[in-house]
Amino acid sequence: MRLVTVFMKNIIFLCFLLFLVCACREVAVDPVDSAKMVLAEALDSLHSHNYGKYVSSVDFGEDMSHEQQKVMLYVLRQHQERQDTLKGCVSSCEIVDAKQESDSVITLYYEMKFADGVSEVNSQKMVRVGDVWKIRVRN
Repeated sequence: MRLVTVFMKNIIFLCFLLFLVCACREVAVDPVDSAKMVLAEALDSLHSHNYGKYVSSVDFGEDMSHEQQKVMLYVLRQHQERQDTLKGCVSSCEIVDAKQESDSVITLYYEMKFADGVSEVNSQKMVRVGDVWKIRVRN
């Protein structure tokens, strides 16, 4: 009887270890899903006027100096204020399609809906920079 109890405890312990190994195993994230998350967060930051967070999601091709960053934030703020004046505020933004062009380039298509009910579909090229997806703003 004692042997059966010890055996059952060992089986339970091994099952627990197997569960931990499976639960802690690194789960591969789909590149399209990863790019979608980056773009969705960036667009949310842009439309909520958190320009610093938006700019951190952009691939400018090279690091910018502090002065260049200040100018970029100023230009972005002016542009977004003008867009808000012309089109109104964005009420929702949804990614509707994706086209993976290579391991490091994905084009995402998204629909923006404005407060007045008008909607428009746009596309955005995303590039992988190292292990991170970024918004492509240069050729």
